[in-house]
Amino acid sequence: MKEPMLKPRDTVQDALLLRDIQAALKAQRPQKAEELACRAVSAGVVDPLPFFVRAQWWMRQGKAMRAVEDLVHAVALAPRNVALRNSVAPMLIGWQHPREAIVILKEAIRLDPRSLAAHFNLGWAFERAGELAPCREAYARALALDPRHADTLARLAGVAYRQGELDAALDHAERALAVNPAIYNALAARANVALRRKDFAVAEDSIGRLLALENISPVDRADAHGLLGDLRDAEARFGEAFQGYTACNREKIRLYGPQFARGRTFGQFAAALADAFEREPAEDWSVQRPAQTADDDMAHDGPRGHVFLVGFARSGTTLAESVLVTHPGIATLVEDVTLNDPMLRLFHEPQGLEQLKALNGAEADGARQGYWKRVRESRGDIAGKVFVDDNPFYSLLLCIVAKLFPCAKVVFALRDPRDVVLSCFRRRIGVNRPIFELLDLERAAHFYSNTMRLRMRYREKLGLAWHDLRHEALIADFDTEIAALCAFLDVPFVDAMRDFAIKAKDRAIITASAAQISRGLNSEGIGHWRHYREQLAPVFPILAPWVERFGYPAD
Repeated sequence: MKEPMLKPRDTVQDALLLRDIQAALKAQRPQKAEELACRAVSAGVVDPLPFFVRAQWWMRQGKAMRAVEDLVHAVALAPRNVALRNSVAPMLIGWQHPREAIVILKEAIRLDPRSLAAHFNLGWAFERAGELAPCREAYARALALDPRHADTLARLAGVAYRQGELDAALDHAERALAVNPAIYNALAARANVALRRKDFAVAEDSIGRLLALENISPVDRADAHGLLGDLRDAEARFGEAFQGYTACNREKIRLYGPQFARGRTFGQFAAALADAFEREPAEDWSVQRPAQTADDDMAHDGPRGHVFLVGFARSGTTLAESVLVTHPGIATLVEDVTLNDPMLRLFHEPQGLEQLKALNGAEADGARQGYWKRVRESRGDIAGKVFVDDNPFYSLLLCIVAKLFPCAKVVFALRDPRDVVLSCFRRRIGVNRPIFELLDLERAAHFYSNTMRLRMRYREKLGLAWHDLRHEALIADFDTEIAALCAFLDVPFVDAMRDFAIKAKDRAIITASAAQISRGLNSEGIGHWRHYREQLAPVFPILAPWVERFGYPAD
């Protein structure tokens, strides 16, 4: 029998489609370009451009993993195209997939070792991935190619500030501004250093220049308003500070709403889970495997203990992780997507909870293997150590933990709910689906309340080993609280844990707490909500039950 003849592609039609996509992009009609790109991919056009453009359409639909797949596929279609790699990588970094960007950029540098953009982007990717040493090495190679590269100097200023190196931060910022007086990251670093030093005149000047910039992205302009809020807060002008934070968040709601406010939101997901676990019988969730048959992945070259460090954003998980990582017997991973696949099923599928409840056998083994594969890719040195997976939003996913890792331990960070919600509203954090819920006070308060409802039911019904770590107690009596935490984790307390702030200078902490961690223990944020009583008043009724339950004073 003859093989069927494959119909040859209409290369002229393909070329016309690609031309139309390029024309739409040049005319600044991104939605038209995305529509054409989707049509081109569906028609089987083999070219990086439609995949590159369609990725942006996927992101607007809130489907980040599909977007990442398209970008990676675009690179695979033109593997030697360094310019394409340098276009794809910043998008991956901005979408909080720096590790995929690192792979793409390392190959770009192999192809063209003198690509300044590749070295700069690689430094940025390592910075977002929390790997400080290779981040600075990559930035150093960029500066070796161009000592006056303002973007590299500006990003180094931000890194130095977050690590508490104020003189270095200011030096890098001033060098960047000497080349380009309108570079956002340098002005922001200059403002932050001035705020830390309480030099309000310099901070005012820097922020004023930020807000006056013409060629500035909408996100950067929003963050500039948030920085103005920080200045007014430092000056004890709290009403004006709140206006700055509100302006910042309203702009981000406008920008990210099409992506994260459509369909099922993360806040609705939290509420639905909390409602479900009010009804779920404990016997369906609390079955434990004997300790001696812990996960096979832990029995060979894996860790000797497994811990999930959770809580709510701005509750103290970063501080706790920064202390724990100084212990020679502990390995940590900060806010990586280790549980992404089972979480997406739970989030998107109507019967996700029922499917999770019935999870066992080969499917559960596959999910566990996927988890440990991701952990080893991100944090290789876990053998024989207690491994701590630090992600505050995994508070919602402890039902997954119970099914996949019933021998794991949970450390739950607690803090005054009013300080938590205010801090979430004030701090500028890279926006994703859960962070979007924090941009509005009422949404943030409901999200917090539903997370705490889940905490109650999870603690009652999952049967996981559990330890609450209260932020205020840790600040007040560090040794006692950390010793108790170490006992729970079955590791000895070591003196090096007291030096966490010094050790933090060698790490690229990627959360909003980085600059605070570099300063060590301080109580400045405790009770800060009292300065914003009037602004927080509408959400007090939502938070009041948790204030009372956790034993915080009403006033």
